[in-house]
Amino acid sequence: MSRELQVDREFASYMPDAGEVSDVGLEAAILKEGCRDAVCVWGDVQNKSDVPVIVDGHRRYEVCRRHGLDFPVCEMEFADRDAALEWIMDTQLSRRNLTDEQRTYYLGELARRREVPHGRPGKADTLSAFSTVSDIAEKHSTTPRQVRRAKEYAEAVDTIAEAVPELKEKILKKKAGSAKAVKALAKKPKKEIEKVAKEVESGVKSLDEAVLPKKPPVDPLDEAVDDLKAVFLKFKAIEGSQRVLHQLTIAMQDAADMVRKAELLALEWVGV
Repeated sequence: MSRELQVDREFASYMPDAGEVSDVGLEAAILKEGCRDAVCVWGDVQNKSDVPVIVDGHRRYEVCRRHGLDFPVCEMEFADRDAALEWIMDTQLSRRNLTDEQRTYYLGELARRREVPHGRPGKADTLSAFSTVSDIAEKHSTTPRQVRRAKEYAEAVDTIAEAVPELKEKILKKKAGSAKAVKALAKKPKKEIEKVAKEVESGVKSLDEAVLPKKPPVDPLDEAVDDLKAVFLKFKAIEGSQRVLHQLTIAMQDAADMVRKAELLALEWVGV
């Protein structure tokens, strides 16, 4: 099939950029062997008036359209847009080529979206139908605590993206800074976020250097004193262990003497 499909900007934003090398490799493979993996869509491909929306396979679609190649299509059914987005995130989390930042972000986004039931809120009888933090953690081989942290991280990334959209991609590609720095930046005013983004983009500072508090310089003399203290404590611990060992040795000798005396008394008792 080579008909036109619809690219939804929000859906496409959850597809990580694989990089130029990976894209070139994908294009070469498709030109040589054809498109073997289906482009997954939401919508009826037989309905000419309703253009199906791509939910997976954006880059395969782009390559095939560019070269006029046919490609297989897999139709998906979703209750609504939120369900489609959850499926996209679940699918991304199953991939092996994600950075730690991308995996954490998708996990957090999934947790955020499953906090409130689809459709109209306030229906208590529908709450059980949706995955809890524990369910998400179990499905993706992590812990509920990590899922909650991922949710905080995803919220921070999106807050930064509202101020500087291009910084989001840099963060998720592991080219900006630590999760601690990301969360710290998200708490700052928009102008400060924009200022930090320029510093990171120009290479003047890393995100951690620009946001996290600087550690005071270490005095070499203080460091040497701390090392000596550590050595002293080790020797003191060894000395204490030797003292305890000496006391145990004496106690064992006393116990052995008592056993020998008991044996002599027993022999005298039986008249040997």
